[in-house]
Amino acid sequence: LLGIGGTGVEIYGDTSLRMAPLDERTVRSMVKNLRAHKLLEGYRGAEPINLEELVRMMLKFSDLIMELEDHIESVDLNPVMCNSKKCIAADARFVLKT
Repeated sequence: LLGIGGTGVEIYGDTSLRMAPLDERTVRSMVKNLRAHKLLEGYRGAEPINLEELVRMMLKFSDLIMELEDHIESVDLNPVMCNSKKCIAADARFVLKT
């Protein structure tokens, strides 16, 4: 699940959902499917995020999930913060299968 976050998700439900494993084309499609994708691309003079870093992060995360799928019930990275240089997952929550 990918979303802009904050009110973009809470009020507008602006999200894009795909199941792992992800590939580059799928991740880019997820970003483009967000109604607010222009905010990520540098809307009204704002600096765009580093889309390559977001794609890289999501692909690595997808690989990790696939490797650990037998042990993980659910996982949440929130928030993931991106700027023009990098993307950082500030918090992560893993729920393990019992």
